[in-house]
Amino acid sequence: MRNLYPIALLSAFILSVGGCKTVGETSPFNFLSDRKVQITASNDFTKKLSHCVMVMPVEAKEHLEPYRGALETSLLRHVSEKFDRAIPASEVRKVADSNMLTLSFQKDLQTLRERMGCNTIVTARLIGPGEKNLIVWSGHEVGIEITFPEPLSRGHIWQGRHVTSRSSGGIPLSPLGAAAEIAEAQLHALDNDIVASVISDGVRRIMSRFPRVS
Repeated sequence: MRNLYPIALLSAFILSVGGCKTVGETSPFNFLSDRKVQITASNDFTKKLSHCVMVMPVEAKEHLEPYRGALETSLLRHVSEKFDRAIPASEVRKVADSNMLTLSFQKDLQTLRERMGCNTIVTARLIGPGEKNLIVWSGHEVGIEITFPEPLSRGHIWQGRHVTSRSSGGIPLSPLGAAAEIAEAQLHALDNDIVASVISDGVRRIMSRFPRVS
């Protein structure tokens, strides 16, 4: 009977993975194989950037909301090292709200640039399944896209993409092992520092490919 325990637990675990998977998602055990940072940039893109940059507020779907604040904070930290002046998303949000500006409208974006005296903006987007919690295994997988848009157009000056992830736990082979894996996986899932670390690592990898502008 004892020998049947690993088989039964493994079967239940596989079923739980299958039950949690939805159309369009990858298995948590098959993270995207290409971990390279993908960069696209226009010719002489640094000449199109000002000495100041505004970090735009990040819009996130509900399941990616826990990562939003960490992304804004990490992005601000890195662009502050690349530009003479960096304006945080919180300040941009406050000015936009007080002036009733809709940041998805190009006209309102231009008004924001004029009000803030800052011509360059940087946007960030979260993509992916986010946090996965399968009792004995938990993980974070998030795609990050960072873009410096062209003023008054739908194009971009520079864009970087990367998928970042972290996981904990595994398939236990004994009741005692199961208890340990469950505890480790649940602590991992609840740890806000891990969320911040996952995002920080992804932003760092992307922005390491972006030169200092001023």
